[in-house]
Amino acid sequence: MKDLARTPVSIRAGHTTRLLGRRGASRRFSRVTASAVAATIGSGRQFRSGREFAAWLGLTPRNHSSGGKERLGKITKMGDRYLRQLIVVGMTSRVRQVANHPERADPWLADFLQRKPARLATVAMANKTARIMWAVLTKNEPYRPHTA
Repeated sequence: MKDLARTPVSIRAGHTTRLLGRRGASRRFSRVTASAVAATIGSGRQFRSGREFAAWLGLTPRNHSSGGKERLGKITKMGDRYLRQLIVVGMTSRVRQVANHPERADPWLADFLQRKPARLATVAMANKTARIMWAVLTKNEPYRPHTA
């Protein structure tokens, strides 16, 4: 946190702007979440990959594998509790939107909700969103969703 205090405000504002740069990314997370992520991790270059960032947030399942059989448990809840909470709550609202307005829903999420419980889908979306945040911060490019 001492490094954050010495970081100029304009640099931190630049990271927040990069996260919210395009409409696609801003639909995925709020200004509060973007500014909290930018203030906490800055450029995100301390993480080697989006998976490492998601693991640092505690959004990856605990591994209980043995004898070649893979068993994944609950999320690890390691890392920054506040950021994890912001991302998961945001994704919970997106899951609820699917129930209220299925016509506006992301097709990937609607299909996923038919196969898996809502809470599991929420955490999966939070994991995916954390990886997207990392990619946007480290690559200095706006978020471009894949088109089918």
